[in-house]
Amino acid sequence: MAVSNLATPGRAPHSGSRRDTPDPVRRLGDRPSGPRDLVADESPERGRRSSRLVGALLVAVGILVCINSARKSLWTDESYSLDTVGRSWAGTLRQAIHFELQPPLYFLTLHGWMSFGGGIGVARLLSAICVLGVLAICYAIGRLLRLRWSPALAVLAASTTGIIWAASEARNYALTLLLVTATLYCFLRLVLAPPDRPRRLTVAYAALAALSVVSFYYSGFVLLGQWIAALVVRRQRARLTIALAVAAIIDAPIFPLALAQWHRHPIEMAPAASAPVGLGYAIYTTINTILKAFLGDTRLFNLPHAASIALVALVFTVAARIVTARGRLGVDEQLLAIAAIVPVCCLSLLLTAHVIPIRSRHCLVLVPVLLTLTALALSRTGPRAVRFASATVLATTFATALIYFELHAVNTEDWRGVAAWLETRTTTDDRVLVFDPDRLLPLRYYYRGAAPAAGLPTDPELEHYNPDAYILRDTAAVAARFAGIGAHRHLFVVEASRLLPELTPSVRLIDAAVARCCRVTETRRFDGVGVIEADVR
Repeated sequence: MAVSNLATPGRAPHSGSRRDTPDPVRRLGDRPSGPRDLVADESPERGRRSSRLVGALLVAVGILVCINSARKSLWTDESYSLDTVGRSWAGTLRQAIHFELQPPLYFLTLHGWMSFGGGIGVARLLSAICVLGVLAICYAIGRLLRLRWSPALAVLAASTTGIIWAASEARNYALTLLLVTATLYCFLRLVLAPPDRPRRLTVAYAALAALSVVSFYYSGFVLLGQWIAALVVRRQRARLTIALAVAAIIDAPIFPLALAQWHRHPIEMAPAASAPVGLGYAIYTTINTILKAFLGDTRLFNLPHAASIALVALVFTVAARIVTARGRLGVDEQLLAIAAIVPVCCLSLLLTAHVIPIRSRHCLVLVPVLLTLTALALSRTGPRAVRFASATVLATTFATALIYFELHAVNTEDWRGVAAWLETRTTTDDRVLVFDPDRLLPLRYYYRGAAPAAGLPTDPELEHYNPDAYILRDTAAVAARFAGIGAHRHLFVVEASRLLPELTPSVRLIDAAVARCCRVTETRRFDGVGVIEADVR
């Protein structure tokens, strides 16, 4: 059996021909010496300890995710998911395409999953299982790359706030993470340690690549990075090219669909006219967005210099490896660096060109490859003092972000609390209005009060996503809505705090209309939501 030598640079080659034991510090351009089998580097006892630790990690993450799911309210995007999968198979497919403006795989998967039961808890459980699969595959990648401590990548993933967030979201991010991570494992296995008969692995890679794109379109940029990396290091080029060509043929029917959705998707966060669009702006925007994908899109980044400190902490590990390596980077490090840089550049171009919305949660597709590169750099860094410093900085950064998320950002909009409060205050003569109208969906999920609830300025439109229809331009539209719903005793106006930028000015118009027609008796604040109670004059 041939032996892979992917561990620490400088290790003495195994006995046998050099053909069977390629040096991990080959320069770019060196050809691989031939197929190799994966042989575990750990002793049996150490392997058992690592497996037990990862098992405990999975249990701990599962418990944390279940607690998070129980703590937080349903929010707007998740309410879209429940509406989409609550239809027939054909209706779910149509809604995914025309309203969600997303590839349909997640919604069809969730539709089938919801046969086990209804409610947001069941929907989120699918995401939790996907993330546990991500952690298990991260452990397999750690063993494949022969990290000094094989569970390191799994532990890093388990402490990544973006991954923990995705685990309790009834959206497609957790499934996408699972498919992207599985694709990364197959890619690394094919290129670095292919089996003697790699046909099955190649087929699995092609299938996972195809599925990852129909789960989330931006996964295609990750696959592009893997293909370019294989071309540059000249390993398994033909096999990777064929596999990705097959995946492209399988996904060909969705390419026109993706283009149509792209043109229909509203651009919600246009940069200011005076905002720079040069290289500096592109670098800053890209870094800030990717940082939030790792550490969570929370108010933590509003603290002075938080983004700069987080960037230094995340870059420190890779920088320490580059400095201590003295130019002798392993071929696996080179491969991962290229596979990471390409999709980062692609998303940066889209982000700065502002042709389609790209948020931090969309950049979760980059997390597996960037985490893997970080874990590998940490494992290869020497001397020990530098490696310890890198690990300390990295652990502190991830732990700080995760603790902040758990304390302050699990529940962004408390619709459960709003509904419970309204139920104690409303009668059949009262009326409840919600802005924006799509927020009526999570409120209705919890609300069992006597007063009818409606959207402001209209009821939600769930056939075509068009938030521009909710923009208010004068108080007359608000007054007309008040009159139309027949409010003649108490009026409750519910306003979300986190609105699309073009909807935010409408809040001032609503407040002005309320002041003209009603006497405000109480204003109540919940997480991410405000409620105005007023007597109608």
